[in-house]
Amino acid sequence: MELNLDFINEDLNILGTGLQGTTCLKQTKSGEQYAVKILRDTEEKHLKRAKDEVEKMMKFYSKFVAKCHGYFIKDQHFHIVMEYCCGGNIQQLVDVHREIGQTISDELFWRLTCEVGRALDYIHKQNTVHRDIKPDNILLTEDKHFKLIDFGHALIMKDGNKSAIALAGTQPFLCPEMIKSERYGIEADLWSFGVTLYFIGEQRLPFVAQNSKLLFDQILNGYPAPFEKIKDPLKQELIQGLLNKHPKLRWTTERILSIPQVQDVIDEEKDEQSFIDLDLLYREGGEIIDDIGIILKDSIQRVQQRKDRGSSPICQKSTNLYTKICKIINEIVEKEGKRSIVEIMKVGIIQGFLILFQCIPLGNILPDYVSTIQTLLNLMSKNDCLQLASQDAVQIFAQLMKHKSENVVLPIAKSIQIIISQTDSDENNDHPLKKKFEQDGTIELMYQAGIIDAIYLQIQLQMSISIAQLFHGKQLPDKMKITIISKLKEAINEENDLLEDAYEALNKLCGDIQNHQIIISVGIIEQSAQLTHSEKFQLYAPSLQLLSTLIESGGEEMQSRIIESISSDIIREKIQRDNLNLTNSILKLLAWVADSTLMRELQQRLDTIDNMQLEMRAKFANEKYIQEISELFRSIERTKQADLEWAELMICIIIGKILSDNSDGVSIIIEKTDFVQQLQDVIKNKTVNTLHSVFLIPLWHISDLASIQQLHNLSNQQIIQLLGQFLDNTDEAILYNSIFIIERFAKNGCIELEDGDPNLYLSILEKDETIKQLKQLFLKSPGLGNRDILSRSMLAIAWLLKATTLPDQISTELIQWLKQHIYEENNEFYIVNSLTALAGLAECEANHKQIVANNFLKDISKIVNNEGKTNKVALALAQLLLITSNIPENKQRAELIGVMAGVQRERDWKLVAKLVAIKEIEPLLLFASQHVQFHGELCKQLIMITNDDPVAVELILKTKIPIHLVELLQTITFTQIDDIHITALFNIIYLAKQEHKRILQSTQAMQVLQQVMMNPKTTEQEAERLEKVRTLSAISLVYLFDGVLSAKLIEVVIMHLKIGMNCRGDEDLMGKSFEAFSFLSKNIACIKIHN
Repeated sequence: MELNLDFINEDLNILGTGLQGTTCLKQTKSGEQYAVKILRDTEEKHLKRAKDEVEKMMKFYSKFVAKCHGYFIKDQHFHIVMEYCCGGNIQQLVDVHREIGQTISDELFWRLTCEVGRALDYIHKQNTVHRDIKPDNILLTEDKHFKLIDFGHALIMKDGNKSAIALAGTQPFLCPEMIKSERYGIEADLWSFGVTLYFIGEQRLPFVAQNSKLLFDQILNGYPAPFEKIKDPLKQELIQGLLNKHPKLRWTTERILSIPQVQDVIDEEKDEQSFIDLDLLYREGGEIIDDIGIILKDSIQRVQQRKDRGSSPICQKSTNLYTKICKIINEIVEKEGKRSIVEIMKVGIIQGFLILFQCIPLGNILPDYVSTIQTLLNLMSKNDCLQLASQDAVQIFAQLMKHKSENVVLPIAKSIQIIISQTDSDENNDHPLKKKFEQDGTIELMYQAGIIDAIYLQIQLQMSISIAQLFHGKQLPDKMKITIISKLKEAINEENDLLEDAYEALNKLCGDIQNHQIIISVGIIEQSAQLTHSEKFQLYAPSLQLLSTLIESGGEEMQSRIIESISSDIIREKIQRDNLNLTNSILKLLAWVADSTLMRELQQRLDTIDNMQLEMRAKFANEKYIQEISELFRSIERTKQADLEWAELMICIIIGKILSDNSDGVSIIIEKTDFVQQLQDVIKNKTVNTLHSVFLIPLWHISDLASIQQLHNLSNQQIIQLLGQFLDNTDEAILYNSIFIIERFAKNGCIELEDGDPNLYLSILEKDETIKQLKQLFLKSPGLGNRDILSRSMLAIAWLLKATTLPDQISTELIQWLKQHIYEENNEFYIVNSLTALAGLAECEANHKQIVANNFLKDISKIVNNEGKTNKVALALAQLLLITSNIPENKQRAELIGVMAGVQRERDWKLVAKLVAIKEIEPLLLFASQHVQFHGELCKQLIMITNDDPVAVELILKTKIPIHLVELLQTITFTQIDDIHITALFNIIYLAKQEHKRILQSTQAMQVLQQVMMNPKTTEQEAERLEKVRTLSAISLVYLFDGVLSAKLIEVVIMHLKIGMNCRGDEDLMGKSFEAFSFLSKNIACIKIHN
């Protein structure tokens, strides 16, 4: 192809000079560089040969053949424009190495062998012989790849046969068969390649003579000069195989490319290309995890193959690829979080790295790999971790503990701990992985490599924690227990970030008394007691929890040690008002350290309750038990013991546990005891800063489970007002419990009221400023960061202000938050309650403007249409948002919601039909024709109303409902139409009396049904649905015209009826089809057509 490139005038450089011409480096004005070969000969026949060379080269599409861009003629000289390779040719490369007294490296030798071998393999498959393979015609690119050039002597073989006999090429590189003027083929290039490789390795030619005759005699009869610099037997074997004088015995390109070192180069190039592809895919955006999985799997397969053939399993290109994969995975996880883990696990990325770790030397494992694994594990579920453990992930990780780099070993140790922690089970003392790890030697490996042989203390501590977690509730192996428990003691110091994990592991080891003696002997009790003096929660809290566990499960020696080490004053100081677990631990300690009989008795009661399932608790905590514990609570005040408050806390914890999901227990405590009053008295004596959240736990359960009447009775005791004083508390546990109880009472004040009636407690609470406190809490709660507090305060205000004008300062935000909850598909509680609360506010017309803002009515309609999205009762209540609207369309929407909610509540269908058909369905059909989301719902209602009810059909036929229904069907596209649309019309047609059918025949019903039945458009996915629609249309036509149809129409009808009669998966459609066919068969013409 002749080119028209705009080159600058001066040549940048002379790249080479030969018999045919000179090759120069030229640059276009736009900056692109090309190698341009300028031919000396201007004779026509030589120009033709040059054009042929260009045509040949332009047909080659191999990365190992230099690209030919075309040619141009200037000053009567022929210019061939080639790809520029800036590394020079092999002759120059050998000359440079010779000058500095070096030979070409093994890596470069095998890369050249591979890439020139692949170039020859490619051109030979194109039936082309190069005929001039030599160092001058092999170029080196900037990124150290080789390309074949100069096809001036190339010959295209006819049908691949050896048809050449002419001498062509450079004399020292000619093959014997060419010198003998015998027919030759692609084997000629392989000989020349052998000479080239000999020259590269030895830096001299294998055959040397003073003239051509002697040279040819050497090639034909002599042997290559002995190897001096090439010591590698495989290189010698390769060159000797290519220099075989018998063409049929000469090595082929297939054999060259099967050499292990050549295969290594091919694999390296594949990894390099995978890196380029991955980078491009990632920059383009979109889903990429599947691609990463495929690329990683292919690369690791190559690693395994390299290992199997004895080569180095990993190269720099594959290292670059894995590092790139890790970088992309980390960015995806940072952006998408847990959502990405499912796909990552599905494509086996972690599993791929596990295989990689087993195939490559430890030194080749980089920190990037293992830190990415740790990042993924942090987001994984228990099942994911169990799956990895079953695939020997922990055993593989444990083997990597022998790595010398802390940056590798530390993430590996953390990964092991994550898997063990995630797969732990609180329900069973046996860790699910313990037995497997004992049997396959993983625990022994973790101990030896991660503790005994590990050189970094942090690794030893991490691995000690992991092993201890495996043995929770069990005795540690004798050879390990002193070492592991001693290491755990080292971890519990102020500077170590593993302190919390170490305490958790020690808590698990407390389950077996055999571990206690070691815990005592290494001084963990004294060290933990010392940490309880700290002001830092992260230090004293786990210390107290461990001491609590030990004092409960240990023997006399353990209990004595703990009592001697810690004072009750220190324990009391550490009680956290917002931390129930820590409070339980401290109360347990107090029962022993303060030597209180009452506290110990309560602790025993609590332990008994804790060891029961929920259903057993309800049976155990009968009326007698609840009265007994309530009486104990009342008597505490009279005892005036030092630990009075702590005993009250323990009783509140016990009562909270026995009332959980126990409505019978709630009834007993309200009606048979004075506990609620006693509790209120205790709370009244507390200030904002002295109230503990535990005191509110019983009221929490009572407000959640009490009946309407019970809550009414309790409200008279001013519980809402009592808790209102704590709404400005900074303690989130107290704040949440208080607002939860108030919200439950506030909702109770709305129940069983008529529309427009205000909340029962409104007037009382307005007087003592409780509502004002709620408003203040609502306005400040977004800043608290606890969305439940915001949501509960929002609902409490909405309940209390039912049918009341909202205050300006909160109206916008309150309604906005209520509406926002409606779109939370995964939280039905807030959806239902928000809709119901909005309905209550809508009872006051002054609130309508805020409620219906921002197309809220449209959103309500979508919720109505999306079956199962929320509670149907809430939908019925939502119509109150619209019912008093002055906008006609809103009124119609309200009626539609009302009709649908009413029908779905399963009223008497016949009564509904008579009322709805005449008064509501007709205008709603007109309205719904403009709102496609209502089509299906209205048709469903018509089907339910008309099903087997001739009276309802008769009422409908006296209205314009059939006309509007047909008009509605005309607005539905063929892709939207469904069987419910046609069934709505079919029910009316089927049950209509003869005189009423004329009404239907006068509509466009026939045209609609015929159009649906004969529409050929369908897709494979929609075929079943649309075939049912067509069959129903055919059945409807039969009854609409009593079987009297045109011959052409009858043929189509019968075809669809026969399909319906064979629809064994739909008995209803089969029955209708058989009945319609029987009805149609009364028509004699029809029978003839059928026969």
